[in-house]
Amino acid sequence: MGPSWYWMPDIAENFFNVFAKSSLDFYDLKKISPSFRIFFEKDDYWDVPSEPEKLYDFFERTETGAAKQLQKFMKQASFKYDAAMKHLLYMPSLTWSEYLKWPLMKGFLRYSLFTSFGKHVRSYFKHPRLIHLMEFPVFFLGASPKKIPALYSLMNYSGFIQGTWYPMGGMYKMIEAIRQIAVEKGAKIFTSSEINEFTVNASSITNCKTKDTVHECEAVIASTDYHHIDQHVLQEPHRSYSEKYWNSRIMAPSYLIFYIGVNKKIPNILHHNLFLMKMSSSTPGRFMRNQNGPPVPYFISVAPPKLIYLLLLQVVKTFFS
Repeated sequence: MGPSWYWMPDIAENFFNVFAKSSLDFYDLKKISPSFRIFFEKDDYWDVPSEPEKLYDFFERTETGAAKQLQKFMKQASFKYDAAMKHLLYMPSLTWSEYLKWPLMKGFLRYSLFTSFGKHVRSYFKHPRLIHLMEFPVFFLGASPKKIPALYSLMNYSGFIQGTWYPMGGMYKMIEAIRQIAVEKGAKIFTSSEINEFTVNASSITNCKTKDTVHECEAVIASTDYHHIDQHVLQEPHRSYSEKYWNSRIMAPSYLIFYIGVNKKIPNILHHNLFLMKMSSSTPGRFMRNQNGPPVPYFISVAPPKLIYLLLLQVVKTFFS
């Protein structure tokens, strides 16, 4: 249950490096190959290569000249990714002055902040299937490619060039690693302890209240949903926005998740499967606007047993080769 794709591995690595650790101290990462299977019809699908050179060849076979276009696209995406990892990702974004730094300003035009992701992709590729393939990573952001800035091509760089990884033993290995570091540093971890209310004195939170306990605190980092904290945990005088404001917003869920048990083998599926039957670039947008979902859904299926089998097979091949 839960996440099964490990993208942007350097984010986790940077976290562990802060504590003089590495992800390798806690788990073994394996690159998934192929990255995923994308279905256009029931028996019409692509297996997307995890190796960049094979990916370039794959694009070229689909559209003449697309390999060179993909290389150009990824060169720019790599620049955005590096800028995000070195600067943007770690900024608190409290004021615009944070962005008035020469390394950022120098590359400002290259970030494509005022171009939509959909338009950006179409400036490189013409084949509709390649366009759908290139647009898929930003659907995780919960909006249409027409609404997402082209800055987010950095996700394509991570997903297609860095590749999709998986920690042996499961994604929970990462949680165990974070917990181990926290405990070593003196942290106390409380589970099954929902925070229901903050006590605020002189603009500072002094207590966190659960159903059974009151925890005194000097500072709070609330990483749960913004709306939930603002409207249900903070008392009204201390809220940032009104209920009217929140009701005027369009929420952007990235996915609805269903856990389905199947008692038989399903043919043709891989570890990760994207189903784009009758997909259009407006599908996510229709869902966000009317909250009812598109008539033909865009969905991903994950088959963990197939993923584990594939990775174990890779280990065996490596050991005996």
